[in-house]
Amino acid sequence: MTDGEVYAELGRGVDQVADDVVRWRHHVQHPELSNREVKTAGLIADHLRSLDLDEVHTDIAGHGVVEFVNAYGGLYVMLGVQDTRFT
Repeated sequence: MTDGEVYAELGRGVDQVADDVVRWRHHVQHPELSNREVKTAGLIADHLRSLDLDEVHTDIAGHGVVEFVNAYGGLYVMLGVQDTRFT
């Protein structure tokens, strides 16, 4: 693959996710209080479900979101952490 082809592919990928990234950025500009991340948990769960992987579990220890993925002969777990601080 040439450099031009790589950049073109990256550009197509950016175009596909640009609207989501803008929506997420608007969301984090007005963060929810700790242990009250209802909208954030919903945003993460909806996105994980849109990926059509295996299982999305919500309400883990409050508003936690976990994705279980069966792949490559094993079970992988992705945890959506919402307690990130932007400074």
